[in-house]
Amino acid sequence: MSDSRLADELSIRNVLAKMAQLADAEDDLAAYRELFAEDGSWTLRASPSATSQDSVTHVGRDAIVGAALERRRTGGQGPGSNVMHDVTTIAVEFETDDLAHSIAYFKLFSHANETPQVRAMGRYLDTFVRGAAGWQISERIIAPA
Repeated sequence: MSDSRLADELSIRNVLAKMAQLADAEDDLAAYRELFAEDGSWTLRASPSATSQDSVTHVGRDAIVGAALERRRTGGQGPGSNVMHDVTTIAVEFETDDLAHSIAYFKLFSHANETPQVRAMGRYLDTFVRGAAGWQISERIIAPA
């Protein structure tokens, strides 16, 4: 693997890490917003075998951030929620120099300030595009275990 491909993979892994950190702890979602391509999508499947009709999808940065704000409003994530994302077992594959896919496992912990409890786990199925701002998520599918 070339040095540039290694650097690209590290950049993608950093986007995954920043996504979790910003979802959990940042008051300002501006940096979270910039991790997505302008026309990016964020989909939460209802179950491992869910169809698109059983899923919730947000398209575009404004809709994605709006959904994150709603999760914060209801205490599902964000500052004060005592929720933490743990992202592991990351595999990145490049389709072209400017298009990549990753699969990562996640665990979502509640009560992170006390005795953490696993609230959810599954896989992130992400597609990344490289643009002027670097690597960004163009599609995120959250697939429960």
